[in-house]
Amino acid sequence: MSNYNGWKNWETWVCNLWLAESYFDYQQEAQHDNTHDLAEALKELTYEVIGEATTENLFVREIVQGFMNTVDFLELAEHTSDDVHEQ
Repeated sequence: MSNYNGWKNWETWVCNLWLAESYFDYQQEAQHDNTHDLAEALKELTYEVIGEATTENLFVREIVQGFMNTVDFLELAEHTSDDVHEQ
């Protein structure tokens, strides 16, 4: 059951809101067949995007880690894969 604007939670929705285009572009190039592999790749991509903001400040790093622990990257991967297949 969806909990925030059709997504599992707010954190997953926020990642999709801000990074959906990057996820889409990545999947178009990489063309992962396995949703779990794509989910892991999207997680790594997300960490790359936020990496610079978390390198210096330990407090911010803890907050970001808590956020990232709640993101459903499998849901994002399924959504991204569906979007790519529709194109």
